[in-house]
Amino acid sequence: MRILISALLLMGVAVFAKENSVLTYIITETGRPTSIDPLDADQTQNLPVARMLYATPVELDSSDNLKSSILKSFSYDTTTRTMKWQIKEGTTFSDGSPITTRDIELAVTRMIHARPGFPVIEKINGAAEWLRSEKPLEGRPSGIKSTKSEITIQFSSEVERPLVRFSLEIFSIIPAKCIDLKTGKLLCENIPSSGPYIKGSDDGKSIVFKKRSFSTGPFMEIADQIQFKYLTTSEFISSLKSIDDKTIVAGNQIQYETSALSQLQESGKKVDLPAARFAALQINPTLKPFDEKACRFQVAEKFRENFAKLGKNTISPQSSLFTKLLPGYMSQEELRSKGSAENRKDCKKSLQGKEVNWGYLESESTGLFASALRQTLDDLGIVGKAKSFENRKALANAFSDGLIAFMGGSSGFWAFDPAGDLQMLFTPNLHKPLRFLSEDANLQTLIREAKSQKSARAFQAVNQYIYDLGLFNVYAHTRRFYWSRNKALLKEARFGTTAPAPWEVFE
Repeated sequence: MRILISALLLMGVAVFAKENSVLTYIITETGRPTSIDPLDADQTQNLPVARMLYATPVELDSSDNLKSSILKSFSYDTTTRTMKWQIKEGTTFSDGSPITTRDIELAVTRMIHARPGFPVIEKINGAAEWLRSEKPLEGRPSGIKSTKSEITIQFSSEVERPLVRFSLEIFSIIPAKCIDLKTGKLLCENIPSSGPYIKGSDDGKSIVFKKRSFSTGPFMEIADQIQFKYLTTSEFISSLKSIDDKTIVAGNQIQYETSALSQLQESGKKVDLPAARFAALQINPTLKPFDEKACRFQVAEKFRENFAKLGKNTISPQSSLFTKLLPGYMSQEELRSKGSAENRKDCKKSLQGKEVNWGYLESESTGLFASALRQTLDDLGIVGKAKSFENRKALANAFSDGLIAFMGGSSGFWAFDPAGDLQMLFTPNLHKPLRFLSEDANLQTLIREAKSQKSARAFQAVNQYIYDLGLFNVYAHTRRFYWSRNKALLKEARFGTTAPAPWEVFE
């Protein structure tokens, strides 16, 4: 997810050293950002911008090793369950103001305030009592203590790999002066940057990021300017011949037609990330007849069938929430054979002739998801009314509010902490369109059991439960990829278990 370049710099390798260089990063997976608030940085449309502008307490490199551009040292003592962070002297925000322990501390307490059930932070001593105080953000839980140079965090019980969680962009560091300590909301329209870039011009179609000048710490030899452009998959493919040799394109294979993926392979260099993500058809249970599990299940199974036909020889169809590298993986045959008998009820009469709204992003209009769903609705006799949304936030809100019955979603788990990722994905009040699952008490019980037992059987129980519910219907394990016409521009280095920051993919 993070600092691939820093690892190379430690070995004395100059990664990118062009003066006044301007490179272009085209994003096809999602649209423009809808928020610059770190609390929203986990959302697909906001994540690339957050990675440009903000630093987190610790960072994860391509080999899954931890480092930090903000902290001089960091540690976790398993015996005392205490984490210690020592801040680097002289680190500043882009407006020249110093980055203090209070700024870093608020990156943690603001998350507790907004999402107290999130992994790791839920176990910070005194968090529950602190939340009940009148103005919690003006203070801190009893388990967090800080001086001018050090922060200590005490946990109530053992936590696994706690430092890793603080590499997530939702813990991005912003100035305390930009946070309303009564509400937790942002006060600054333009937040000073703690990361490697500052935001430059934004004409509504593209955003320019300019490299910061660092007065202390390692100099990162990265591009002076990176320009973000946003194109739909069809816009990108139609303009393929005009893409210059200073451009890298970021995409997700699930949004492309098979012929387009073949075309990319032939016309430049394409680097695929590991198939560690899963794509899912989400169905809203507040709309009839999808309040019945059997009706949701019938749509999901027909969708998987159509996706398998359309994605033949490109993406292997899967129904498992967990990929083959993780405990809990189950084949489609296993999930079907162990499935709920309730789902075998015939819902054809309820579905036939039913008028249903469904949504997709403009960037997904010709992709495999939209094509498979259109075919599915036709096969089941459902009158589908498609609605195009400019960004994922609008799509997610429409789904959550019951305006559309179907939408596509995707996510992924780290191989070294799938239990923590599982809890994170279904943390209440984290992902709005997942509220039908995250508020399910039975699922939360199964997740807690998976975290405590760490057995394949416990993970399989979660997998089977989600499959049978028919709310979040995994249909493929997918890859993100990078493409460039210039083979020398796109980095050859191995990427870790998650996607790198935009500036990390340039050679």
